[in-house]
Amino acid sequence: MKKITSIFLVFAILSLSLMSFSASSQITVFVDGDKLDFKDAEPFIEGGRTLVPFRAIAEALGAEVGWDASTKTVTIIKGDSKDTTAVTDDVYASNAPDGSKNIKIIIGEKNAEVNGNKVQLDVPAKIATGRTYVPLRFVSEAMEMGVNWDAKTKKITIDTPEVYITLDKNNAEVGDIVKATVNIKNFYGFAGFQVNLKYDPEVIQPIDTASNAAFTDTSLPDEGTLLKGKFSPTAMANNDVANGTLTYGSAYINMEAYKKSGKSESTGSVAVFNFKVLKKQQTTLNFQNSSAMTNAKNGTMLFNWDGTSLTNYKVKGAAELNK
Repeated sequence: MKKITSIFLVFAILSLSLMSFSASSQITVFVDGDKLDFKDAEPFIEGGRTLVPFRAIAEALGAEVGWDASTKTVTIIKGDSKDTTAVTDDVYASNAPDGSKNIKIIIGEKNAEVNGNKVQLDVPAKIATGRTYVPLRFVSEAMEMGVNWDAKTKKITIDTPEVYITLDKNNAEVGDIVKATVNIKNFYGFAGFQVNLKYDPEVIQPIDTASNAAFTDTSLPDEGTLLKGKFSPTAMANNDVANGTLTYGSAYINMEAYKKSGKSESTGSVAVFNFKVLKKQQTTLNFQNSSAMTNAKNGTMLFNWDGTSLTNYKVKGAAELNK
């Protein structure tokens, strides 16, 4: 009897272990905080890359999907492609101003297309258990989304990129220096930007930290954590300090070498503006469109290491001081 009991105990322990392993090995995917339900077709890892059911991921990213059984081609389209300038009858220009995306992936092949541009895949799409699977990171980044992987929890987060301003203090006295930092988050292949920053010149005054003098129309802010190093970053400013406008941009000139490095800058700060408080009263700093920045998004323009303007991102609201 004891022997039989021991055998059942061993089976119970093994069953619990298997259940625990199954639960811990499951991959979870979140898009802007919402967990995706893949139902009966779970993601899996192959060649170090996560593959997911193509319809589930595409629709979660707001795209339409298509399937051509004769050519085994997956099509993912986002935006009003009919309004985009065509390169051929069914391939659209990569610099679509409205951010339209036309992605084509052929099952079993390592070549794909994004708006007519050839792209090399690390692993090909495939059909498994009767479902079509595509590389999650490729599709997400082609849609200009940020992707992060937690190896410990097997959790993948896909987030809409963001541009925002932070202040090093929320309240300040007259004469204090307040640091206003322009930040980006989750921009894959980020290579350059331009912003138009609006402030009240009667309340705060931009200061050049190198000379400790007030800004001129060509003064530059301090560097951030990104756009530094060996890829020849170049910065320019065209300010209008009398009217409280700072227009600043920076970019890598040697983008080809940057892309070949395979090390994408995606999250961090891109500029730090120092303001001296002239009056203690509530004031705001915010991005604002200008006639000098065509196709800007709420006073911001960003592009990646292909030189492509990015459009799928959020611009957060104004930073407030002495609220």
